[in-house]
Amino acid sequence: MQIAILDICKPDQAVLMQFVKKALEESHISSEIHLFSSGDELAAAHVQHPYQLIFIDLDLPDQAGLKAARTVRMTHPQSVIVFLSARDPFYSEVLSVHAFDCLRKPVGYERVVRLMTDIETHILFFHPQIELHYGTNCLRLLLEEIRYVTSAANYCDIQASSPYHLRIPFRDLTGQLQDPRFLQINRGVLINMDHVAAMDQTECRMLDSRILLINQRRAADLVRIYHNYLSQHTTWVTL
Repeated sequence: MQIAILDICKPDQAVLMQFVKKALEESHISSEIHLFSSGDELAAAHVQHPYQLIFIDLDLPDQAGLKAARTVRMTHPQSVIVFLSARDPFYSEVLSVHAFDCLRKPVGYERVVRLMTDIETHILFFHPQIELHYGTNCLRLLLEEIRYVTSAANYCDIQASSPYHLRIPFRDLTGQLQDPRFLQINRGVLINMDHVAAMDQTECRMLDSRILLINQRRAADLVRIYHNYLSQHTTWVTL
């Protein structure tokens, strides 16, 4: 899960990040958290690479937090916004950007756990996930987080918010990724087309600059499928 925290108080940022990570780890959900102290920086980063969950301090000077929340809501209405405040916020502030909740500072761990449980239910309603079991472990990933998968023998390397090297057969993994956004472009190579920067009949360049070779015998069909997908889908990219 891609998460951003906007707060000018560094200690508060650190505590909230620790609580959120711990709560998600207990649910076997991977996360990548980015910290911001400027509303403009958050808004600029979010436009380029949308966050699924954003914590915003309402107490920033000149209503910078509320302004950033409005920008987030205009550019990516699916993002979940949670306000932070040391005071009781005005309902008009929360309702104006359809915020999911507001946490009163100082934030307690149990409150964060309850919040993340509610947000997990909300996000998964709109964003499907995959649950992978390998050995005695379990990993849950949102499909939109998976950028591409490569395989070697009985192992798969999954590039997502964090990289994962799992002992799981490629066929078993791809069998669980029956979603239009995924395309197998070569033996042991599966891509998420929402994370493709460009594709021609030789190679596929991903948004993270990784180059993946395309099966030459199927190149024309693969390029056609990719362009058809682009014309039919609005992408939701997480990096």
